[in-house]
Amino acid sequence: MSPPASTGRSRDGSDPGPVYLVTSADQPELGTDDRLLHQALLAAGVPVTVAVWTDPDVPWHDAAVCVIRSVWDYHLHPERFIRWLSQVSTVTTVLNPPRLVAWNTHKRYLIGLAAAGIPTVETVWITPGSNADVRQLLDDTGWEQALLKPAVSASAWLTGKVRPGDAEGQRLLGRILRHCDAMLQPYLATVDRDGEVSVIVIDGAVSHGVRRKSALTGDIEVTRHGSPHEITPAERSLAERIVGLLPEQPLYARVDLLRDDADRLLLGELELVEPVLYLRHARRALDGLATAVRRHACHRTGASAPTPRPGAPLGAPA
Repeated sequence: MSPPASTGRSRDGSDPGPVYLVTSADQPELGTDDRLLHQALLAAGVPVTVAVWTDPDVPWHDAAVCVIRSVWDYHLHPERFIRWLSQVSTVTTVLNPPRLVAWNTHKRYLIGLAAAGIPTVETVWITPGSNADVRQLLDDTGWEQALLKPAVSASAWLTGKVRPGDAEGQRLLGRILRHCDAMLQPYLATVDRDGEVSVIVIDGAVSHGVRRKSALTGDIEVTRHGSPHEITPAERSLAERIVGLLPEQPLYARVDLLRDDADRLLLGELELVEPVLYLRHARRALDGLATAVRRHACHRTGASAPTPRPGAPLGAPA
């Protein structure tokens, strides 16, 4: 059973309903950034419970809002996670919006974004049951080094560099295809040198930027810490374009950007499920996120849920 809710009176006299911060069983006390959000919500007078999404005893219907946060195991149980998302969304408001979350769990969303004009990393998609040969694919593409990863994944799980003549690449592909589709992309040398830039969007507005080392360094905690980055006009513009294509406004989003060898800015991933938001680097973002969550929690009936954006190019995510 999840811990009992903490309580607090709001400063302006209104009464927000209970907020559940959703986590995984291996993160029962949330990730570092999410603990900051927990504290900020209490300071804003919001009753908060930390709830594990796989816990069958959690009374989800008691929550005014469930905010998905440190569910860093969802990729290990994707079908169960989608079922949970569908069930919980019938009894309470879930943020990010459930259809955005479901759409974002499989990286095929990149295909739709590319079709809408967003520059993305070139990708070869490999489906289970295919007879794909990694060596042949690298010969066909001419890539001297590539990144092989699952299309449903988190924290660089089953992700690795592959090279022509490297037998390990075929073994890795086999492991991935037992789980889901695989993605093969050219490995960009700029990632080793510069890492990635993450643009964080809170409640519809660009909040702050972070430069992150590649998760392939093997130290995921270093990646999750990052360092403050001053967002360039080009990075801001691309992040705003990407989020603007979504048919609903997310509560939070992280747009991971990188550059190719020609210095062109590309979308690496759009994170809408459980991204680290690097709130430790931006107090204003932390306060803004807490304020937005509180606003949703003050509308128990769900009236504050994100509204569709008519005519959004991506349509309704599956």
